[in-house]
Amino acid sequence: MNDFLGLVGSHGSRRLLDHVLATADCHAVPVQGLFLPDVPVEMIERISHHLLRSDHAPFWRQGIPGLMWTDTSEFRNPHYHLPTDTPETLDYEFLAGITRLLAHPVLSSLTGWGRA
Repeated sequence: MNDFLGLVGSHGSRRLLDHVLATADCHAVPVQGLFLPDVPVEMIERISHHLLRSDHAPFWRQGIPGLMWTDTSEFRNPHYHLPTDTPETLDYEFLAGITRLLAHPVLSSLTGWGRA
């Protein structure tokens, strides 16, 4: 079911999204990036409220760079937020891959790994 990760960045998050996408090539999880145009957050909300339904939204609203990380499970997982959404229905291998993918750009930005 989980066969890719989508990363969405606001216009102000371009450098952050570029950095994560540059590190994604060395990971097993396929990643698709989406750069949003330079428009107000209110317009993004009117056009697609789904893009503001996660933890990154308060950062975007304050003009702070942030990324939406999504496997689009709410559209592909028949158990999403239902009583059947139990630990047995989760893909732990995919979750581990996402965790490694997340750790790489975070650690590289903190330590300078991967910088020329």
